[in-house]
Amino acid sequence: MAAVLHTFPPLFVASHQGESTSKVGNHSLVGSSSHMLNQSARSGSNLPKFGSIVWSEFFSSEKLQSQKEKKMFKQPSIINGRKVVSSSYVDYTTYIKKCEDLVIGSFVGKRPPFMLVENVVSCLWKLKNDFSITIHGESSFVFDFETEEDRIVVLEQGYLYIDSQLFIIIPWHKDLEKEMEELKIVPVWVNLRKLPLYMWNETGLGNITSCVGTPIMLDKQTLNISRMSYARICVDVDANCDFPSTIPVYMDGELSFEVIVDYPWKPPMCAMCETFNHPALKCKTVAAQAQMEKEAQAVKNKLDKGDG
Repeated sequence: MAAVLHTFPPLFVASHQGESTSKVGNHSLVGSSSHMLNQSARSGSNLPKFGSIVWSEFFSSEKLQSQKEKKMFKQPSIINGRKVVSSSYVDYTTYIKKCEDLVIGSFVGKRPPFMLVENVVSCLWKLKNDFSITIHGESSFVFDFETEEDRIVVLEQGYLYIDSQLFIIIPWHKDLEKEMEELKIVPVWVNLRKLPLYMWNETGLGNITSCVGTPIMLDKQTLNISRMSYARICVDVDANCDFPSTIPVYMDGELSFEVIVDYPWKPPMCAMCETFNHPALKCKTVAAQAQMEKEAQAVKNKLDKGDG
């Protein structure tokens, strides 16, 4: 099913010069602000002169009511001589709730063109219903699905490669933007084999996968216990994860059995920087350190020859 473009969330979306969205299905075109201003100029309407009106009148066709302006304004706090925002998650409960059904796709590296991403995910996901896709930040996209079934299908895939770039699929949570910027935590699907029947539950699966990272979701077949050959759990891992191949399980202080663990995919990581932003082979820090060691060895060799 084709993706449906829209702007999300409207409060935080701004048009940029040269950018526009295309019409898909019954959704409307939204052009850039510069284009609309140019259209006004060509139609003969007089643009307001600076100093003659307030800024809100220049950028909006409707004058903001003073009451609304006062409602939006909040006196900043002062901490260490700087103006800061002092707020609480409680103030954003409604908006956080709306975001909880969203899925974020983020590229490790350069973001490919929008239309390429839209076409690839539409072909690969093969969803039953429409979904919306919106650019978010420098390397991410926001996906909003009409049904929970489609959302789960996408999350269970976990990751894609688009234009040779790794595209990680993650359920939204309130700290996600910060985590994706640093890219120190990445979701990985883990397969657990040789599980005893009494551990096919949240307690057992959670205890075992916690030895890998932080469990965040089960796939549909594991949740319904409709596939017993292995359990599949999505786990948040950091760059220090050693991806164990087996996990010993002790019951009442004695070794009872070992769970076999395999990973359909392991993210490239840099242990030096403790990040998934780049593999160790492309790490500038590692390269600089290697160069310093090489130069130090060259100096040592030169001194040794001089002493000889």
